[in-house]
Amino acid sequence: MASTQTPHLLTANTLSKAESSQNVEEIKDANNETFVTQRGGKIVQGTPLYVPLVTQNEKQAPSIFDNRHTLQSTLSSRRRKMNLVQANLEKKRAEFSKRMEECREKQEELRVKQKQIRDRVTKFEKFLKENDAKRQRANVKAMTEKKMQKYQIYERYLQSVVDVFLLITLTSMNPM
Repeated sequence: MASTQTPHLLTANTLSKAESSQNVEEIKDANNETFVTQRGGKIVQGTPLYVPLVTQNEKQAPSIFDNRHTLQSTLSSRRRKMNLVQANLEKKRAEFSKRMEECREKQEELRVKQKQIRDRVTKFEKFLKENDAKRQRANVKAMTEKKMQKYQIYERYLQSVVDVFLLITLTSMNPM
């Protein structure tokens, strides 16, 4: 196989031939991220991989471990980003908890106000019932008093008729 600086598209069959010449190879993906593979690793059949081919005559490329500083800085950068996102998440959670507590307090205040309103409504309904009962009793009393007045007038009339009848009967019995 010819040696070149650009990666070649290899299938799993050609990769196994290339692996037999080296213990460790570099595989680059589309994002130019470097991964290390070792012999005996599981390779899916028919999966295309980009592998740079290196022969013994070529000067050995710098190891990926030389880029450790870059990888560590990338890792620490991503950790900082993750910590920032985590801090923002915690801040949002705290804000959410605060809003939920305010909602609970408002809900409790609303329950208290609703109970007060229900108590007032109950008290007012009781007041209305008592007033209706008093009004009905007053109406009944007024009607009975009216009837009593009519009966008293009728009774006085009857008494006057009886008095006249007695007077007539007494005068007719006693001639003068």
